[in-house]
Amino acid sequence: MTATPLRIPFLPLLTALSLALPVATQEPNDPPPDRAGTIESNMPFTFRVHAPSEISSERVRLHFERRAAKSIVLRTLGSLAADDPNLVLEGEMLEGEEFGTYSYRVLVHTDGEVPAEIETAINSELVDSLAESLSAPMNEAKSRDEKRIAELERKAQELELEYIELRRRTAAMPRASVDSLHESIVDMERQRLQVELDLRTEQAVQQPLRDQIENLRTRAEELDMRVKDEHSRRNELNQRIAALDHRIPNATEEQSLKLRTEIADLSEALRATESKLERIEPESLRLTAQVAELADELQKATTTVQRLTPRLALLDEMILAYQKRVAAAEAAEADRDLAMARAESVHLRMANARSTVDELRGKLDAMEPVRVELWK
Repeated sequence: MTATPLRIPFLPLLTALSLALPVATQEPNDPPPDRAGTIESNMPFTFRVHAPSEISSERVRLHFERRAAKSIVLRTLGSLAADDPNLVLEGEMLEGEEFGTYSYRVLVHTDGEVPAEIETAINSELVDSLAESLSAPMNEAKSRDEKRIAELERKAQELELEYIELRRRTAAMPRASVDSLHESIVDMERQRLQVELDLRTEQAVQQPLRDQIENLRTRAEELDMRVKDEHSRRNELNQRIAALDHRIPNATEEQSLKLRTEIADLSEALRATESKLERIEPESLRLTAQVAELADELQKATTTVQRLTPRLALLDEMILAYQKRVAAAEAAEADRDLAMARAESVHLRMANARSTVDELRGKLDAMEPVRVELWK
């Protein structure tokens, strides 16, 4: 935009607003709110937003209401800003003008008049920050398109390699070659034999492991019950000893002797209980750990069976399919044609991916950036 569209008819209006607002908010003889020399500065500015698509005035208003925009004003004013700047950024889109033309002003309390160069710097930084804010969604969309381009290029390269490999295999595919099919069947039968051997081995291991786990779990539960009983007995003995010990100070000498004898007997029983716990608790923990270890082995065996079972079925299906191909060797040419069709399908997908890349790049190249033009 050149300097000619200054829209002269709006300058008197902006000047009138800038002169009228301070008069309406503060009487000339009123004392300044903070310190001597504080005034309300009115800095109007007009700008036009140029964007690939229409941008609502609400987005512009929200940008100038944010703290970042006000920070620009206060930072640029520096020491000119009053202690209580009472900063306001307000304005609207001008009607009757080209869409995207706005008139805004900065109202702020300052310590003296704001020099023209500082006002110009404030206005410039404000419109620059607005341009950056409005560009953010477009930049995000551009970033997404660039990521998609990279992904499509990677996919196109993978498809190209797959296409080359398919063409190579198709070119090397013998026409109705029964010998190569027999070799494949022999190889798959060898694989099937090994898979079946592994499967039967794992299946044979499962039941003994289940039996062993059940036996150990029963022993562990019984031993755990004994541990709990001994813990209960130990607690009971400690309580009885403590109760007898509490009666000794108030007992006669004969009663005290009897109580001490009973305490000694209970203490002996307590030591026996603790000794028993020292023997059976580690054994209980060992059995529990052994059950967990065997359960892990059983789980591994079960997982192996689950993995090998479908593999064995798949090999059976593949062998049957190859046997049918041997019986119908005359259909080899049709299989070759099918492989060629697949290669062409991959080639078409590759071409489509690269066509989409070209479209996206054209879109990005044609995308104009958001510009905000400041008018004075």
